[in-house]
Amino acid sequence: MTKDEPLEQLFQELSCDTTQQQQQQQQKPFQVVLVDIKKAASKTIHCVEKPLADDTAFVALSYRWGELREQSVNTNLGYLATITSFKLRHFYKLCKMMTREPDLKSIDYVWVDAICVDQNNYERRKATIHQMSTIYEKAKYILAVPDLHLQHLINVSQANNEIQQHLKVSIGISMT
Repeated sequence: MTKDEPLEQLFQELSCDTTQQQQQQQQKPFQVVLVDIKKAASKTIHCVEKPLADDTAFVALSYRWGELREQSVNTNLGYLATITSFKLRHFYKLCKMMTREPDLKSIDYVWVDAICVDQNNYERRKATIHQMSTIYEKAKYILAVPDLHLQHLINVSQANNEIQQHLKVSIGISMT
């Protein structure tokens, strides 16, 4: 036995561990979290996990981030989703609209990162981020909603307008 043998043995063990981990990951397909559209249309968030490799039809939702008051929703998958980009009532309304849209009404699920990515679980979040390209590729439809938080934008614009008006009046600038 040479002094290098223990090092070689350790290297082989580590290689086996890495190979076993890779095999386990290959055996366990990535589980994507999806929201049930019909239940959300009825103002209930119900999430399910489905293998991303399956042919489960879903809509991937893309939206502009907002900065609203934080809302929490229980996913019933062991974590609370924290939403700051849109109001839940707007999401519910969007889901209701999807149930009526001819091209979307046969689809049962929607993927929306604010709910479907567990932000508090680093490993799960990292795994989901690595799968995002695949998530969008696998989506039956990608729905881009630039103004899911439209009321917030309107409110901010109105508030800015009021501040400008107040400042103009305060310093005596003519509004013409």
